[in-house]
Amino acid sequence: MAVAFVALLVALSGTGYAASRVVSHKSRHPHGSTLVHKGPRGERGSQGSPGPPGSPGLPGSQGPQGPTGLTGSQGPQGLPGDARAYALVRPPCWGCGELPLDFTSLVAAQSKNVALASPKEIYGKPPGTWCFVLEGGIDVSTVTVVTSAISTTDTRDSTISAEWVPYAPDCSSGQIEIKTFLYAIKEEKVVEESGGSLPVSFSFVVP
Repeated sequence: MAVAFVALLVALSGTGYAASRVVSHKSRHPHGSTLVHKGPRGERGSQGSPGPPGSPGLPGSQGPQGPTGLTGSQGPQGLPGDARAYALVRPPCWGCGELPLDFTSLVAAQSKNVALASPKEIYGKPPGTWCFVLEGGIDVSTVTVVTSAISTTDTRDSTISAEWVPYAPDCSSGQIEIKTFLYAIKEEKVVEESGGSLPVSFSFVVP
């Protein structure tokens, strides 16, 4: 039995040694490195969701000013205004010499549907108070008058004014009234002055 047991051990140890050699021979590269078998490429995965937006960048520096553009061509002349009535009044300067017999302070070329109530009064009646008649079937009870004083060589150093006076208390019925005057300082007070020696040119419009 002893001999048989030893023989069995020898047989078994030889088989294990041979098996280990076989395994070692199959799993090792001839130069000693382990063989790695690369598998086939897998399918492409789905696209991921977009990431959060980044923070805004800093504003850039201001660029240089560009050259001035060319002047455009003049546009066409506008259509005439649709005001129902308008007028320009230019009384003569005080002491400017003898006036023509047909002189009137109302400038006809720049007036429409307006007539002086007293054409011969060149400074108003009383001076600085002007009464006008509106023509063209305009009802004076429904109008609004917009006035504007015009500076002249006689009034350029003064504060001038032309004001519409509703209900025309100093004019006849059916007329409109405009008063002109200058502001002056007397005895450290601002007072109004008007009269033939203080002519004020003005215009007005009845929309």
